[in-house]
Amino acid sequence: MLDADVRDPAELPGTMLAEQLIHLAGADAAGILLGARVSIILTSRADSPPPCSASCALAQLLAHRAGTP
Repeated sequence: MLDADVRDPAELPGTMLAEQLIHLAGADAAGILLGARVSIILTSRADSPPPCSASCALAQLLAHRAGTP
């Protein structure tokens, strides 16, 4: 029934790049889990308010585009 491909994010090269951008360049990141019926927002306890707000805004944009309330 469930066909999930779960990977440890620490192993992915994109994660290393994102961490470098966040810590060295002061970038913010937004996280959304795609493929579900509704948007699932991914945040970290260590995130400051701007990345959390960006994740919420991205989820709202994706829901609006998909026609989901």
